[in-house]
Amino acid sequence: MNAERYKSLPMQENKLNFEEQLKLHIKLLREKIYSVRQEQQKMAILQSFLRFKKHQLDESYRRLDDKKMEIANWECNLTSKAKKLQEKDCRLEAKD
Repeated sequence: MNAERYKSLPMQENKLNFEEQLKLHIKLLREKIYSVRQEQQKMAILQSFLRFKKHQLDESYRRLDDKKMEIANWECNLTSKAKKLQEKDCRLEAKD
C-alpha cells in the first residue's frame, strides 16, 4: 500500500505544481494587463497633449501668416507713398 501511495504522490505534486504555475501565470497576466492599460492611458494623455500643442502651433502659424500679410500691406503702402512723394518731388523740380 505504501508503494501505491508513493506512486500517486508525484501526480499530486504535479497537480499542485501545475495549479501553482497556473495561478502564477494568471497573476502575471493580470499584472501585464494592468501595465498595458496604464500605458494606454499614458498614450491617450500624450496624444491629447500633442493635439493641443499642434493646435497651438497651427494658431501661431496662422498669426504669423497674418503678420506677414500685414507687413506686406505696409510695404505696399510705403512703396505707394514713396512713389507719390517722388512724383511730387519731380513736379516741384519741373516747376522750378
